[in-house]
Amino acid sequence: MKNAGRFHFVHSCPSSTYEDIQALMESERSVSLATFRSAIGPQQWREIRDNLGYDHYLPISKDWHVGYYKGVYRHTPAYFLRHSRIEYIFTLDGKMGPSHSEES
Repeated sequence: MKNAGRFHFVHSCPSSTYEDIQALMESERSVSLATFRSAIGPQQWREIRDNLGYDHYLPISKDWHVGYYKGVYRHTPAYFLRHSRIEYIFTLDGKMGPSHSEES
């Protein structure tokens, strides 16, 4: 698919572990909306935006509760969107390494 992003949705933070989210937050760096959209591609962008309830009356770009980041999730490069303190995580090619909670 043309313009498909290399980062694919894996899950949101309620489906993750405390240790994995803490490690992601320690590595996070802010990115622009344009960078985030480019990383995940237009189809996934439309899906996440629509699933979160945004439309032309309330565009996601105008919501100051939303932030865009890159970091490392389960030892894998990731981009994520934080919406009302919930992270929606996209990893490189949709892959993930072992959980930090399994490393004890």
